[in-house]
Amino acid sequence: MGLFFSSWATGARDMINDWDDARVGRPAGLAGRDQERAILATLERDVRDGLSGSLVLVGEPGVGKTRLLQHLAASAADLAVMNVSGVESEVQLSYAALHHLLMPHLDRRDRLPGPQRDALECTFGLRDGPPPNRFLVGLGALAMLAEAAAARPVLCLVDDAHWLDQESLRVLGFVARRLHAERIGLIFSARGHTGDLTALHGLATHHVSPLDTASARVLLDERVVGALDPRVAARMISETGANPLALLELAGELTAEQLAGQFPLPRRLPVGRRIGAHFLAQVAAMPADTGTLLLIAAAASTDEPVTLWRAAALLEVAIDSAKPAVAQAILTVKPRIQFRHPLIRTAVYDGAHSDDRHRAHEALATVNETDGHWDEAAWHRGQSVTVPD
Repeated sequence: MGLFFSSWATGARDMINDWDDARVGRPAGLAGRDQERAILATLERDVRDGLSGSLVLVGEPGVGKTRLLQHLAASAADLAVMNVSGVESEVQLSYAALHHLLMPHLDRRDRLPGPQRDALECTFGLRDGPPPNRFLVGLGALAMLAEAAAARPVLCLVDDAHWLDQESLRVLGFVARRLHAERIGLIFSARGHTGDLTALHGLATHHVSPLDTASARVLLDERVVGALDPRVAARMISETGANPLALLELAGELTAEQLAGQFPLPRRLPVGRRIGAHFLAQVAAMPADTGTLLLIAAAASTDEPVTLWRAAALLEVAIDSAKPAVAQAILTVKPRIQFRHPLIRTAVYDGAHSDDRHRAHEALATVNETDGHWDEAAWHRGQSVTVPD
């Protein structure tokens, strides 16, 4: 326990020292997104000037990709803004997303070359015919967007692209690679490590990172109505990895007294349902032993690999069980045990069955007792039971 809280306290002090200038106010529209705002502003300006462009925003869930698309839509309200969001329930429906995007403009299809018009009409079930040529579908989609842009520059905002059906994603990737001077901007947002985004490879990509410390504090100040203790805020930012959605959800989970530092925080802060559900879905798809190994890592208060391996051996879990998690970039085991994002760790722990958590803590208690780490052993032993022992 000493190591865990010592390292956290050092990070917290560094954060608090950075906050002297944190309350200078947020940039108009978004907190701490100067780089992303500049990139989007350049693309918007190019579209207004008669050019075209595409961009893929990639990041963890809750990091603010949708908020950036909303910001762009608001700043370009005088342009023709077309929106489509991937829907997990429609991921198996061919061309569902493309139909949603182009449906308001299907009355322009008579202006397209015959083969392209026929391909789109067959794709959307407007006429009978054999399965259309994908190349002609892509050309038809590009031509239809160009027709719309002839009247007014167009911005196509594709949110949650990882949940688009693959046929639509391939067509939109095809279109994005052929834009030149049609006055069209095509911007995608997608989660990293989710879905098949091969169709977007080669497009300009920007990885949206978590907020910097000062901007995260600004966001918390806007969300929290009452007092916010700097040490509490530091821990919130540390354990959420400065993920904006997680910060907002966590601020709503804690009481006013906890936020003000008047009441102790739980050892493990709760993670929001929306964030946790995504990460848990990734873990649930892995082998059972891998899930057990991840739970031990989440329950441990050290990042020393030997501790994890020894605790896993007590539960008859092999070291090789880590391979699926490492392959999917959920966990790294060298030189230290680290989750890709602190929210994954929280989600794994909170989402586990209580009996499984008890077994993980019991194994960790045994390892710490063997090593003479009595404070850690006592804490894990306490977490391994439901009634006083």
